[in-house]
Amino acid sequence: MLSDLQLPEGFRQRFNRQMLYPLSAVLLIMFLAIGLFLVWLSHHNDRTQQQQEAAIISSSLAYGLTELASQQRSVAGWEPVAQKLREQPLDVTWLNENVGAWLYNMFKHQQVFILSPDNRMVFSSINGMAGDDPRLMPREVVPLLEALRAHAVQATLNGGPGQRLHRPSRAASLTDVAIVEGNPVVFAATPIQGPRWSREAPFTLVSLRLLNDGFVASLSQRSLIHGLHYTARPTTNAHEHSIPLYAKHTDQIGYMTWQPERPGSEMLHYIGPAAALFGVLIIAVMVVMVRTLWHSALNLNKSMIELRASEAQAQHLAFHDVLTGLPNRALLDDRLSHSLALTARNGGFTALLVLDLDRFKNVNDTLGHSAGDGLIKEVASRLSALVRKTDTVARIGGDEFVVVQTDVHDLSDVQALCQRIHAAIERPFVLAGNDTFIGVSIGVALAPADAMERSELMRKADIALYVAKYEGRGHFRYFEQSMDDSVQTRQEIATDLRNALLNNVGLEVHFQPQVDMSGQHVIGLEALLRWQHPTRGTISPDEFIPVAEENGVIIPLGEWVLRQACRASHTWPALFIAVNVSPVQFRSSDFANRIKTIVAEEQADPTHIELEITESVLLNDDDESRHTLMALRDAGFKIALDDFGTGYSSLSYLSRFPVDKIKIDRSFIRNLGEGENSGAIVESVVRLGRAMGLTVTAEGVETEGQMAALTEAGCDEMQGYLFSRAIPQDQLPALLAKSEGNK
Repeated sequence: MLSDLQLPEGFRQRFNRQMLYPLSAVLLIMFLAIGLFLVWLSHHNDRTQQQQEAAIISSSLAYGLTELASQQRSVAGWEPVAQKLREQPLDVTWLNENVGAWLYNMFKHQQVFILSPDNRMVFSSINGMAGDDPRLMPREVVPLLEALRAHAVQATLNGGPGQRLHRPSRAASLTDVAIVEGNPVVFAATPIQGPRWSREAPFTLVSLRLLNDGFVASLSQRSLIHGLHYTARPTTNAHEHSIPLYAKHTDQIGYMTWQPERPGSEMLHYIGPAAALFGVLIIAVMVVMVRTLWHSALNLNKSMIELRASEAQAQHLAFHDVLTGLPNRALLDDRLSHSLALTARNGGFTALLVLDLDRFKNVNDTLGHSAGDGLIKEVASRLSALVRKTDTVARIGGDEFVVVQTDVHDLSDVQALCQRIHAAIERPFVLAGNDTFIGVSIGVALAPADAMERSELMRKADIALYVAKYEGRGHFRYFEQSMDDSVQTRQEIATDLRNALLNNVGLEVHFQPQVDMSGQHVIGLEALLRWQHPTRGTISPDEFIPVAEENGVIIPLGEWVLRQACRASHTWPALFIAVNVSPVQFRSSDFANRIKTIVAEEQADPTHIELEITESVLLNDDDESRHTLMALRDAGFKIALDDFGTGYSSLSYLSRFPVDKIKIDRSFIRNLGEGENSGAIVESVVRLGRAMGLTVTAEGVETEGQMAALTEAGCDEMQGYLFSRAIPQDQLPALLAKSEGNK
């Protein structure tokens, strides 16, 4: 390795010219700029703080004057004061207790005077002590009272001769600042209102407070201003600041002086040494960096090699998934484009397989994200082992993978690959020491049969995947044109359903009665949504409810049905109203509180509302579902488990979740009398329900024979076409009247 002495002189000069001198100049300019900025910022902050404190003092002083006048008006407007002033001789003791001493003790009004209409002092109180010396009244205040009297007359008289007199709602008052015998004071003067309808000129109440006593101290304390005091001249102290004090009747009468906060100077005091130390550290760092760069010149060739390696790594990361190392979407697009070009040139097919893992979310939720990452990597490894070198396996995000099978000449190869993928993914994965089972759904699109454009081929493969998942997961589907039409139809239905809900057009709630064991008496109603489409006609709930669940419309739709049910409960308070709850709606955020809020807004009784849930709601058996049901039960709602008997673990739900009723699925009722199994199942469910204290309801009762079998089995309630179909609300009165007649 070359030493520093072996470096050519030209290199040393270029290094100084291109690195050392510019860096030194930049550092010098930066330090100067920072220093000047800190000094400017310090002065700016001090000046801003001083201006803010001056504004606070001015507004606080104005508020103090207003407060003084308000305190005085509380006495001047008191009618017993005016009555006492009309009595002769004056009751000085009473006036002092209720005027002079009261204003002093309550508000620290140090000098209180009452003047007659001709400005003759009739009462005085100094520091709460009554006096009668006319000389106590400051002469400087008397000339200011004429404006007050003119204002009081204008406020008291309303209209000309012959018109009614009105008493003002508030006494007129005058507040000001003046110099009295060399001392600044704040004073207030208020007319003492005479009797109602009186035209007599009023007495005047005058009170004064010294501006340099507790008034200023209180003002300083309330405003958080340090050292606030009155001075006749502006301060010469460098640590203090003065602002002029004005009165309404004269020019400037003095200054308010205080010690302003200096946040900028304090900031500079602390930051200055730190900035200097920081500068020294920067210089030291720069020296080390320059020295390092100087020595790095000897290893330039090695650095270039490392740089090229880093570029290659960055290039790889740009086109590969970080977790699995598989091609990402960018590289997938390139590979797919090449495969489509090869198909167009040589014939054959390109197969695009879009894969989505089934039950992957359960793995993440139960075992954690680290286990989920391990699962994704193992899936990537298994998929890579199933394809040819010319094929591509890519991960495009989450649990979605894509396989591009290129140069396919026999379509059975595509089917065979799908079957191999299913077999590989369905083998157990060992995660956190446990065997974990998942599945995979696959959508397949073929070029050129389905499309030759990359994005269109991907779109159709996604549609095929959607159909595969919709039909039950765990298998693969080839794209068919009818799928595209079906997806578009479902999207149109979703859009029309949103508009119908938004405009409240075409949607209607029908009610199907639930009867007692005799089949004669209606005890409840189930609210069932119906939709009359403007162009498609009647759309079955079996068709639009799944669409609503897929697009999230089911949540506002379910709440709308609940509101209609609440309103119906006002009409028939003796009946319970059953409302179906979609699993999507049940899993929505804050479901229980939202249900309680809607019922409260509609002013309905929750004990008359029955919420019907399906077993899929309880499939995960999680604490959140249990807490939601408990919150609804505590609020008074009844919980019914709908379609009971169709799930593989229905019986276990009854011991873990709070349920009030079970509704036997119509598939068992339909087969009553045709086979022994259905009857045995019904009887078992009824006995189980009775043992657990649950109400048992049979759905789909259509014949007298079914009704007789259910009655014999001990079923509590029945529902079905034998009693009535779901009917509009306006047809319910006739049906319920018939039920009443059967009692």
